Amino acid sequence: MDTFTNLSYTQTKKKIISHHIFPNDSGKKTIRTEQKNYKRKVFDLRTYKNFNLDENGFCVDTYTYGGGDLFDDRFVKKKYFPLMAKYLKNKLKAKKVIIFDFNQRSFNTHMNSKNNHRIPVLYSHVDYTIDSGLKRTKEILRNNKITFNQKHRYSLINIWRPVKKVIVDYPLALCDGKTVLMNDLVQTNIYHYGMENLKKPRHSGKIYSLINNRNHKWYFLSKMRPNEIFLIKNWDSKHREYENHVLNAPHSAIALPGKIKSKTRQSIEIRTLVIRD
Repeated sequence: MDTFTNLSYTQTKKKIISHHIFPNDSGKKTIRTEQKNYKRKVFDLRTYKNFNLDENGFCVDTYTYGGGDLFDDRFVKKKYFPLMAKYLKNKLKAKKVIIFDFNQRSFNTHMNSKNNHRIPVLYSHVDYTIDSGLKRTKEILRNNKITFNQKHRYSLINIWRPVKKVIVDYPLALCDGKTVLMNDLVQTNIYHYGMENLKKPRHSGKIYSLINNRNHKWYFLSKMRPNEIFLIKNWDSKHREYENHVLNAPHSAIALPGKIKSKTRQSIEIRTLVIRD
């Protein structure tokens, strides 16, 4: 069912901003540029269908992985990665799919001290900029001893799914890439810190934060089940070469309206590089 809820947008007139992300149990608060909530209608993908990666930046699919604990890092890397790489390669008729990172998310603060475990992000963003997407792609290829080929199409695509339970609150919302202008995207230098050193970042990168635009159209999937997945495009090397193709789809966790705030949401996203001819 469609609903109205708050979407968190960045408030800035700067062209470049910075965020500093600290572990949940570090006692230090995450530092972000000022955010503001705007009430938006969010459309339910149970009703609205026919979205695709090229023209919208996301799509919904179903894929059952056969069981196993997706909060077990060993299982994720040894079993889940190969299954999803094969699935995505067939789905997109790709030359190759490389899975290079993953995040598990929940509100369990005990788990959030793990390297790959974080809380859901209630903040509109894209995982890469035009420049950082290209840089990350070349790093992944180099690490896999593959030569970058200008003729190939490279895409950075997340596969996102619920873990164990149906998501009844704090689902992921996706913004239709067709409704986003480049001027809505602000380069954000992001610094992630680990418990071993709260003064020097463990790693850093560049993402896009989203500025409010009334034309943005947001979607979610009500009561999303563990056998349902989102494919989310964060970067595409050839998006300008095809008519109606978008660069990415901004996304954010959202709090659904109502009194129940169970915070039982559990999810996993794996980050992939898709190589096509």
